[in-house]
Amino acid sequence: MLLDAHSRMVDAVHAGNKDAEVGVTISMQEHVAEPGGEEFAKAANEKLNLSWLRSAGAVGDFVAVQDYTRHRYNSQGRITETENMEDAGYTMAPESLGATVRLAHEVTGKPVWVTEHGADLPTARDAERAAFITASLGGLHDAISDGVPVAGYVHWSLTDNWEGGGRRRTAYAQSNLSCSKRSAGA
Repeated sequence: MLLDAHSRMVDAVHAGNKDAEVGVTISMQEHVAEPGGEEFAKAANEKLNLSWLRSAGAVGDFVAVQDYTRHRYNSQGRITETENMEDAGYTMAPESLGATVRLAHEVTGKPVWVTEHGADLPTARDAERAAFITASLGGLHDAISDGVPVAGYVHWSLTDNWEGGGRRRTAYAQSNLSCSKRSAGA
């Protein structure tokens, strides 16, 4: 039903404006196999990335990626990460952005937008956020240099995310909720 609705929406937008570009955004993570974890990584990548790219990603003019992390697998399954973590519990793995963008284009053959990417970190960790974004964009640049048609990048986000009562610190500009004052982040 979801895929049918997406396909009909793409057709309706194109019927109204043949020059309009329409696509879908897919939340993706890189799935990496450590020795013995190949089958676990392959199965997770199939279920969480490839199946969506081949179905919803095949309809429309572009595919968009939301990327925040990577998952690693060993012979026991998914590895619980404890290092280089951001506050929402994701591993900060800058190489994941380039990998997911490459995969999205490889599977769909379509131009790729990055519609969300960032890190949930408090202001005190702005230097880590800046390093993470810089390294991630380096990987995105490498993908572009290798011929992946990246149409745009949208950071998560300019202002703080108000999900969870405003506790998420995802932005370049930080908000003081007690007085609504904003200040520049990293």
